[in-house]
Amino acid sequence: ALVDGPDFPRAAAARVVEGAAYIIHTSGSTGIPKPVAVGREALTQHMTGTAERFGLTPGDRALLFAQPSFDVSLEEVLPSLHAGACLVVPEREVPTGAELIELLAAARVSVANLPTSYFLATREELCAALGAGRWAPRLIALGGERIPADAMRGLLAVTDAAVLNVYGVTEAAISTTVHEITAEDLADGAEIPLGAELPGERVHVLDAGLRPLPDGAVGELAISGVGLAEGYVGNEEATAARFVTLESLGGVRAYLTGDLGYRDLAGRLRFLGRRDNQV
Repeated sequence: ALVDGPDFPRAAAARVVEGAAYIIHTSGSTGIPKPVAVGREALTQHMTGTAERFGLTPGDRALLFAQPSFDVSLEEVLPSLHAGACLVVPEREVPTGAELIELLAAARVSVANLPTSYFLATREELCAALGAGRWAPRLIALGGERIPADAMRGLLAVTDAAVLNVYGVTEAAISTTVHEITAEDLADGAEIPLGAELPGERVHVLDAGLRPLPDGAVGELAISGVGLAEGYVGNEEATAARFVTLESLGGVRAYLTGDLGYRDLAGRLRFLGRRDNQV
């Protein structure tokens, strides 16, 4: 909710708020959480692009795991309903592994989008259920942080479901890239790829001068495209610092993620860490 007060300059925020589909806060892992305004076109593009990439159909039963304070909840709700799928809602905000497995099995959930941290905390129970045939999903999406290769080996060994690594930031309509994890990704010891962009999105690898780097070169990842947020509500300084115009790419507007990575020779984006101390 937008409220009056000395720390909320309504006039300065009007441009950002106008036309917004939703406003949601960043995690604040390096300071005070910042409200981000995302436009209707960005959310619509994400909804249709995710439904297409996940292959959602009216026959799917999709899990709603994230709470409304996280933008991933929109990624779970809107593409599923857009495709005519059934949405399955747990009774508890954060179910235990045993509770979740009972729900997944009883509701015959075919698509689950889980935080990587939750999966890692419950992976023994989830993998046991998958191995025993109690739960037979079509697709499992994981996101929010790095995925350890050893955890993926165990998961791929007990399921035929497509397992996706999903990458995105609050400042760009939820998720930007998707990669289906295979045994090949786990063989060379490298980071699991972030993969390729969703429709309408673009990730650039930039040098310190905000110029694009060739494939294989490490730089900062910047996101552009339809999914880009309008900016930070009531914080023009922060908006100007992170939402920049890339003159080297013809004036494209992009968000500087602070993530470091590169595009490999197969065209897949790979994550290498942060340029700061953000979680």
